[in-house]
Amino acid sequence: MWAMILNQPEIRQYPKLREHMLEELNYETLYDKVLTSDNYTSDEKRAFRVAIRNAYQRMNEDICQDDVWHRSSASGVCRSFVARFAGSGQERGFFFTLNHDLFIERSYTNEKVELMITIPGLPQKPKWFNGQLGSKLDSDDRVRLPQRERVEQEKERFWAKSSERFMYIKLHGSYGWETTKDGTDCMVIGHVKTGIIENEPLLKWYLSLFEEVLHAEERNLVVTGYGFRDPHINKLIANAIRDTGLRLHVVSTMLPRDFKERLLPVHAVSAESTQWDNFSEEDKDRDVLWKALSGYYPASMIDFYDEKTGNLTPRGRAFFRDLGLN
Repeated sequence: MWAMILNQPEIRQYPKLREHMLEELNYETLYDKVLTSDNYTSDEKRAFRVAIRNAYQRMNEDICQDDVWHRSSASGVCRSFVARFAGSGQERGFFFTLNHDLFIERSYTNEKVELMITIPGLPQKPKWFNGQLGSKLDSDDRVRLPQRERVEQEKERFWAKSSERFMYIKLHGSYGWETTKDGTDCMVIGHVKTGIIENEPLLKWYLSLFEEVLHAEERNLVVTGYGFRDPHINKLIANAIRDTGLRLHVVSTMLPRDFKERLLPVHAVSAESTQWDNFSEEDKDRDVLWKALSGYYPASMIDFYDEKTGNLTPRGRAFFRDLGLN
């Protein structure tokens, strides 16, 4: 994302933005510093927002390419992997994401009724989940988020019996979503995410739903593609581990030792240490996450499937067997 933002003409137009980007490689930190600082003009802030939107547009164009390998391999594996979590009978399946891109909306298909996926609280767009989402979003493809009253109605009837069983929930908003307040892009970026979420009724409900789902008894949480860098997300996971024994499984291409070093602070020690009281709440939550790890799979999603046949590999069979999804 940093590279795609840097390459936008809006950044080259304003040398100050470009110089700042060369100093700071974390684009979320950049987002905070640029948009909350008095050192940047309104034109520079507007240019930075446009550059971010254009970067997501570029990402969407990459996702929507019709290359045969792209469609048959990456998209096929994604559909097969995601569909395993659709739930069965009256049990709902949940797919939470922090990503803003439209890869799932583009690659997942609702061909089978029992595996249909739904974004709760939003009108389902005709081009979602059927491979028809174009590389450029038309006005009909964008969605304005509902007001508080509508969200409350959705909350009240959410757990009622319904044919909508598999839920896809974008905790930090999405490319193509517009805020209720002024129609600007609804993508939660930066390091002050909780404040933004609190002001958007749908996202506030989503976060509470995430917490509710994690606190169910005998629950497994499978994490892939998340770097555990968002304290508010780590807090909810850690609380569910403490309260109801949530089982955490992580799929990552990192070796276990590298993952542990990323997750835990360098100075981390056990909870029995006399220094424990000096640790921040964030450090304590990370320690809880590591100690509650029920499964770690040093692999990528495509390692679970045979590229030629689409069948599960031995590694894939073992993974889903561990989760009781075989």
